[in-house]
Amino acid sequence: MMPTALQANVGKPLTLGAVALLTAWVLSPFATPIIAGACMAVVSQPYLQKALRLGISLRIAVLLNTLLWFVLLALPAWLIVGGAAPALAHVLHNPPQADEIAGWFRVIPFVGDSAAQAVAHLLGSNSPAEWLKQWLTEHSGVLKDSAKHLWILILHIAVALLVMDGISYHAGALSSALERGLTRLTGDAAFVGAALNLCAQSIQSVLGGMIGVALFCGVGVGLIMLGVGLPYAVGWAVAVAMASLIPMGTSIVLVIASVMLLATHGFVPAVLLFGLGHGVVWIADFWVRPYLIGARTHTPLLLTLMSILGGIEVFGLIGLILGPVIVLTALGLWRLWERSHVDDTFSGT
Repeated sequence: MMPTALQANVGKPLTLGAVALLTAWVLSPFATPIIAGACMAVVSQPYLQKALRLGISLRIAVLLNTLLWFVLLALPAWLIVGGAAPALAHVLHNPPQADEIAGWFRVIPFVGDSAAQAVAHLLGSNSPAEWLKQWLTEHSGVLKDSAKHLWILILHIAVALLVMDGISYHAGALSSALERGLTRLTGDAAFVGAALNLCAQSIQSVLGGMIGVALFCGVGVGLIMLGVGLPYAVGWAVAVAMASLIPMGTSIVLVIASVMLLATHGFVPAVLLFGLGHGVVWIADFWVRPYLIGARTHTPLLLTLMSILGGIEVFGLIGLILGPVIVLTALGLWRLWERSHVDDTFSGT
């Protein structure tokens, strides 16, 4: 029995929708690197087009673009390992004595004696090296999980680079297919084209803002680190820049660096690094990031900040990108509709 036209019209979308949902479910463990890779591909498109106009083949241009992103991701890790890691290893292999550690806290105004007693009680009769060894033994499970997460992070970075490479190489075909599909769903080719352009602009604004924040934090906190005399300040500054891409990441780096500075240079430089460093991070998170993300699309600062915080709350880490992209695209579509409505009103239609 042949299906009726109504059954065909209903059955095809339902089938396609079911297949799409199953595909999304299968790929959901890699949602973050897939979205990140797609965003990186969108940001890279203007530069790939410039390379093509210079006569560079598409395959070579995409390969160079992928290598550049790999260097941007791998170089900071190399600088951290070559800079900050030796300083941390030096402290671990030459640990100060318990009395010396308590003395660092005793100079803190008002609460110094209480802090020193608490530290002495925490260390007990063990030396710092023995206490650290005991702590590592007790928390071996957590450390193993952290190592596992590190391998997952490396895998996700590799997936993001591969996704970006594939999308960049087939950008023309993928863009045409997406535009045709959305046009069939909406019946308005002009609207679809405008929506895709707005989405691309939003992605470029968001990633551009994230890169700007990383540079702001890296340079600002790096200058403070140089000023207070932190060893391997360049490596630590790169660590701060990379950590600024994730919530609370910069605070973790600043705490570790401040503790090391406390061990080598005393209380005042450590407090200056901790306080001024967090001041730079606060300015970056609550002013620089929203300003850079919203400047290109003329989005209000408060709305951009709320989209960042709301995106993290709803989507997790990838919400740093998805939240602002969704809100900026929605605002752009609203403005587009508003302009078209005003034009229709004045034209008498």
